[in-house]
Amino acid sequence: QEKLLPISEPDDSTPMFTLRELAFYDGINEPLAPFYLAIRGRVYDVSAGKAFYGPGRSYHPFLGKDATRAYGTGCLRPECLIASTTGLTLRQLKEVLPGPITITGVLV
Repeated sequence: QEKLLPISEPDDSTPMFTLRELAFYDGINEPLAPFYLAIRGRVYDVSAGKAFYGPGRSYHPFLGKDATRAYGTGCLRPECLIASTTGLTLRQLKEVLPGPITITGVLV
């Protein structure tokens, strides 16, 4: 059985975000702001993926939200854009480990 990769721990200089603060970075509230989303309590800057995350693009619903469950399931409905991993299969849990994107902060 493959082990999940560890996620590095934030340090004292890592910015903290509330869900309300994270919502600002949805690509709509402030079009020039970076694109942020959270997965497993970590906030990521996915601005480099504008072709995928920009307004009207397939992954835009993830922006400004905790997209943990959505990342694991591929579900883009509003009820899937939550932090809960309850009921996810091992395969789906592996999906919530992000690829090469930069950790920007921590969701509090």
